[in-house]
Amino acid sequence: MSLEFLESVECKGKVIRGKIYNYEVYLLAKDVADLFGYKSTKNVVNKKVSKENILKFPLNGVNGNQYNLINIKGVNELLNSEIKLVDRKQKKEIIEILEGVIDFLQRKNEFLISERNFVIYNTLCYY
Repeated sequence: MSLEFLESVECKGKVIRGKIYNYEVYLLAKDVADLFGYKSTKNVVNKKVSKENILKFPLNGVNGNQYNLINIKGVNELLNSEIKLVDRKQKKEIIEILEGVIDFLQRKNEFLISERNFVIYNTLCYY
């Protein structure tokens, strides 16, 4: 899986990439860390987000290089950690951006689930 398989969602002029994986929202850790002004995503994610809240995918299908996705629990861990790079007002705006992106991905997921169920139901009704 490569980065082009991630959904790019714009909210308040910021673009955050994410995806639904096993019916759960995941956001690209780099994009989330960039909102806070962190230079090294890997270090921040490894220090502040629990391993069970991180998915690692190979970059462009190549082993070795990978990108990290974090679920909503991981985003909350990052938000609740001591972040000294942003003030209270900036943190509030970051939360609004993340909530907007997560809401969009969740609604899209719900739509896809209902569409899939509709197709399955209609297929079963014809047999």
